Amino acid sequence: MLHSSRPFLHISLRDLRNNVKQFTTALPRVRPHYAVKSNPEKKILQVLHDEGTCFEVASVTEIEALLDLGVDPETILYSNPIKCPDSIRYATEVGLIWFCVDTPEEVLKIADINPFAKLYLRIAVSNEGSKHPLTDKFGATDTQSIIDMAKKCEIDICGVTFHVGSQCLNVQNWVEGIRSAKEILEQLDAPEMLNIGGGFPLQYTGDEPSIQRIGDVINQELEGIPESIQIVAEP
Repeated sequence: MLHSSRPFLHISLRDLRNNVKQFTTALPRVRPHYAVKSNPEKKILQVLHDEGTCFEVASVTEIEALLDLGVDPETILYSNPIKCPDSIRYATEVGLIWFCVDTPEEVLKIADINPFAKLYLRIAVSNEGSKHPLTDKFGATDTQSIIDMAKKCEIDICGVTFHVGSQCLNVQNWVEGIRSAKEILEQLDAPEMLNIGGGFPLQYTGDEPSIQRIGDVINQELEGIPESIQIVAEP
C-alpha cells in the first residue's frame, strides 16, 4: 500500500498495453495515433511506442519528446489546426510531413514554408452527446474555400479529419463524421488518409459505450473506403 501526504497519479503500464490491444482489436483497420497532449509522461510514450502506436502532436515540445524516443517523424500528425510559423518551420526541418488545417489562412501559411507538406482538412461535425464539444473551436464549415486555397498555392490536401468531441457518448457522431469525410475525400485529387479523431470515452459509470460497440459501428461505416486510404484515429 502506498502512502503519501500529497495527491498522486498511479498509472498501470500493464493496463496501458491492454488498452492498446483492445483498441486495435476493436478497430483492426484503424492505426492509433496517441494524442500526446493528454499525457506526455515519457514512460507512457515509450510503452505506446513499443506497442507500435503512432502519435499526434499539438506543440513543438511534444515533437521533441517523440524525436527523443526515436519516433519516425513522417508518422507524426501535427493536428493543431492553428500553428505559428516558427512551429511549422521547426516541424518541417525535423521531418514532419502531415499538417492539419481548417482555414484558408493556415493553408497559405504552411504553403509559404513547406509547399511539399501533406495537409489534412479538419471538418466540423456533430458533437451532440459529448461531454466537451469542440465544434465552436475547431473544424471548417466552408471546406470549399480551403480546397480552393490549396489549389491556388499548389499544395496537396491528402486527407480529412474530424473530432466528435471529448468523452463522446453518442456513437452516431462517428457515423455522421465518416459520411461527411467521405464526401470531402471524393473531391481530393489523391486522398491518402481519413482521420476519425479522438473522443473515445473512458468508462466512468459503465453506461458509456464500450470501444467494442464503437468499433462495430465505425467498422461498418469504413466498408467501401479504398484500401489505399489509411484510416487513423487519435485516442
